Amino acid sequence: MLQVLDPRRTIGRGNYLLVSTAFFFFVVVAGGVLYLLMSALASAASDVQEPWQSLIGWIPHPWVFPLPALFRSLAFILLLLPLEMRRARDMHMHLAWLLPKLIAYGIPAVSTMTFFDGALRGIWLLLGVYAVVIELILIFAPGDQFKQVMRERQS
Repeated sequence: MLQVLDPRRTIGRGNYLLVSTAFFFFVVVAGGVLYLLMSALASAASDVQEPWQSLIGWIPHPWVFPLPALFRSLAFILLLLPLEMRRARDMHMHLAWLLPKLIAYGIPAVSTMTFFDGALRGIWLLLGVYAVVIELILIFAPGDQFKQVMRERQS
């Protein structure tokens, strides 16, 4: 596991896609469990029950929402950024191209929707589009490992 997170090494397209998908599902499941746990704790602490609340079972409180988003942001930075750095090294991509994606990961989506207005929300959206484009480049662009495999097949 520690070798997977070592940013000084390289990783091919297939392994990058496999490991990043596994990390993504881990973060989504762990974030969902954290959200349900925080929601259950918040509804247990609430002593006011409206009739419509019993149909849902639990009501999330405003302090519940930022915690899973913050967990998601930190998990993406700690787990996926070293993996992306390995893939960028394999493609000889300068690591500065990953900086806006790091910024996009570091800003939880809930905080952007509640506190950002107009232009700031647009900038956050552009960072998200940039992150998707860089991710597509990381997935589909051939790197040194692919080129080495192709050289070995030809000889």
